[in-house]
Amino acid sequence: LVLSSAITENRSLWNPNITACKIEAEVEVNFTTSSLGTKYTILLYECEKCDIIPYFAKCEYDCRRHKGTLTTCVQNHSNG
Repeated sequence: LVLSSAITENRSLWNPNITACKIEAEVEVNFTTSSLGTKYTILLYECEKCDIIPYFAKCEYDCRRHKGTLTTCVQNHSNG
């Protein structure tokens, strides 16, 4: 368990499954967290990409970034 935790934390078996949507002037970023992560930084740039930087105890602020692509999402309007 210690070895698998270290591998997940350091070389990232963690897969955040990033989805990022632009809806008009807003961006919604969703991802799966890791049980080892204590905080995350999300960077948005070039109006089409995002990076998620996890904070794990072993790599602190130098953990591997995970990249996502922003897509334009259609907002459903209900007639009610």
